[in-house]
Amino acid sequence: MASCSKRARVDEAAFDSFDEEDEQPSSSTRRDAPLATTTALELDGTQRFSPTSMEALRHTQALDPEPEPVQHRPTHLTNGKRKIQTFVFFDLETTGIFPSSSGQEVLITTSEHATARLNNLIHETKENDYPRITEFAMVAIDRETLTKSLRKMHDIEIELRTNDEDATRFVYTPANVHSRLINPGLTSAEWELYTKRQSRNSKMVLTKDDLERQHTLLQEWIGIRLFLENLPKPLCIIAHNGIWFDFRLLYGELRRHNVLHDAFPDEVYFLDSWHTFKDLDQQSLADVEHVLAEKNNLLSVAAASRSAEAVIVNPQRTRPGDNADIFESVPIDQDDVLIIHPVAETKKTPVKRPDSRSTDVHQSPSVAARRALFSPQKERHHRGDVPPLRSDHPLNFLCSVKWPPAKHNCVRQQDFMQNQWAKWTFDRHRAAAALRTPGTYGLEGLYKRNIGGHYNAHTAEADCQALAQVAMAYGVDFLTYADRVAARFPF
Repeated sequence: MASCSKRARVDEAAFDSFDEEDEQPSSSTRRDAPLATTTALELDGTQRFSPTSMEALRHTQALDPEPEPVQHRPTHLTNGKRKIQTFVFFDLETTGIFPSSSGQEVLITTSEHATARLNNLIHETKENDYPRITEFAMVAIDRETLTKSLRKMHDIEIELRTNDEDATRFVYTPANVHSRLINPGLTSAEWELYTKRQSRNSKMVLTKDDLERQHTLLQEWIGIRLFLENLPKPLCIIAHNGIWFDFRLLYGELRRHNVLHDAFPDEVYFLDSWHTFKDLDQQSLADVEHVLAEKNNLLSVAAASRSAEAVIVNPQRTRPGDNADIFESVPIDQDDVLIIHPVAETKKTPVKRPDSRSTDVHQSPSVAARRALFSPQKERHHRGDVPPLRSDHPLNFLCSVKWPPAKHNCVRQQDFMQNQWAKWTFDRHRAAAALRTPGTYGLEGLYKRNIGGHYNAHTAEADCQALAQVAMAYGVDFLTYADRVAARFPF
């Protein structure tokens, strides 16, 4: 975008500090320095992306000063059998933010929509509205490792609810990390303005002295591209509010340095986690509403359960005739919920505790663990001061050990109610309204709600690590969602 030779006035709004909140991304600062003259780097036998070859590219490519981003490739994985093999959690710190956009951001749920929205934002953004990058971080986790970690987090969730504890669900996850400080290439006047802003905002930790000694993004892009080149493909770059901020800003910086051509290796996709987490939560609420609507005989279940204990059993272990005098199972369409009709007898069906070494994320733990998932005590830990569950409350029956932590945390007991026929219903719209509270889908809010513990991640690398933890809290649903919605960059 804006070149060093013709830098227009600095829009002060581009240097405003920014708190990562519900609707928009958090970010911080950066600039460019003289080009190095090292030898060219060989990638796949082709000379690409050495500082020397980039210098030549800048002076030999005939580029329109303001080219419109064009979509050249398919916007999603064209082979339905292929799955994302590497998840790259991505974050930037910058000199500021984009001017506030007008209106509410529409939820994006398809790859085509994601590519089109990013393309439109790029086209609408003025050259002088782009801030500069000051820190660039990527945390890459392969699919197998991420799957193992989310299973560990699932086990921690079960243990915490079993023991009625409220502790962190953080899971250490091995990853490949590429993090670079970037010289944003500011003028003297711009540095003065940046320093003034930085001194007043504790979240902008990088000073002028920290950044002036660093390389520019143009110089660092050699290593960044090589890092991406060596990761298993297909690869998905994930940023929180990335369409509105990180991916749009990355385009601006690559455009400013005239290195948009062949900037990424093949089979690189992107995903905005802000839209992903919001869509997954809405799907969870819709699932609960659907189950209760189809199983409106909960009233009879509740009446029978006033003097008997409700137990969830594993459908795969229930055979015709087994314990027929104790339980009558009601089949449902959902694969993760089973409603049970307990009868007068209070004898319990023995349930074998699964092997703790099992890698099946859908395994059924002990009866005690199942009953603790939505205990009144646990509700008070997670929802605040709420009354104990009634014995006939649906959460005593709609309790699945397959649910990931994030799904448990978005279903509230106060959103269930009885209608005029004394049948239980779930008010999905009320539950969704609660999730629209400011800050709910900021990275900090998501981390506190789903992971717990102290959050003070306001550097690019720390934010990447926090984002990876939140993604794991959504379980295998996050992986399959990324496979379906990951999109191609429109540049």
